[in-house]
Amino acid sequence: NGSGMEGPSVNQSIDSQTLTADQEPVEVNLGNVFSGENLSYTAMSSNSDVASASVSGTTLTVTPQNGGSTTVTVGAQNDAGETDTSFDVTVNLPEAHGPPSE
Repeated sequence: NGSGMEGPSVNQSIDSQTLTADQEPVEVNLGNVFSGENLSYTAMSSNSDVASASVSGTTLTVTPQNGGSTTVTVGAQNDAGETDTSFDVTVNLPEAHGPPSE
């Protein structure tokens, strides 16, 4: 392609995440995950009812929604190519407060 630009590569995989449905979203710095120049990022959750994924700048935000599990796939693109990595997200429902049911 003559530009001398290298396509993105995965520097570091993202660990599986276990979240609780009522907790704050988790943020991941994609600058640590991918290497490459002029990257743009995408994120997709295989089950957005369980957790949604979005990217703003280099920050991936995973927001737990409901109990279950999903796979979040994050991609990085530039003019020389693209790559992606995925990780599992498990969302637990919050513990019920109050006396245990008999």
